Amino acid sequence: MTRVSPWRLLLAIAVIALTVSALCGCSGSSSAPDPPPQPPSGQVAGQVLYFTTGQGLGGVNVTVGGKTATSDNNGDFLITGITPGNNQVLTVAPPAWLVLPSQDPILVNVVLNQTTTLPQPIVLIDAGDPVPDPPHDI
Repeated sequence: MTRVSPWRLLLAIAVIALTVSALCGCSGSSSAPDPPPQPPSGQVAGQVLYFTTGQGLGGVNVTVGGKTATSDNNGDFLITGITPGNNQVLTVAPPAWLVLPSQDPILVNVVLNQTTTLPQPIVLIDAGDPVPDPPHDI
């Protein structure tokens, strides 16, 4: 019986392992899997104002399609990741001392890969104040 040197045996095992690895498409390097694709979405932008002063109101939560953003110190907000669709209801959660003057729903059409900007700011009044008259065209 012929005796095989340990180095030749080790070399043969290494060659076989590399061959099997190449045939399987295994490169030996580990790479992270691709992230899942993002669902299609759009954005809604707008501003929240205080009726009495016309100033922007910060800290007001605005929600569309289950996504919420909080207005900044200028009253500006941007809600991202909203599923596109027509006539989605926008809700506002102001501080307890403020209310929306109208109970009519604010409807928004969210467009895929676009920012829908509200045509008018959301205006809040003091909870005890009467509802202001709508603006008149002159």
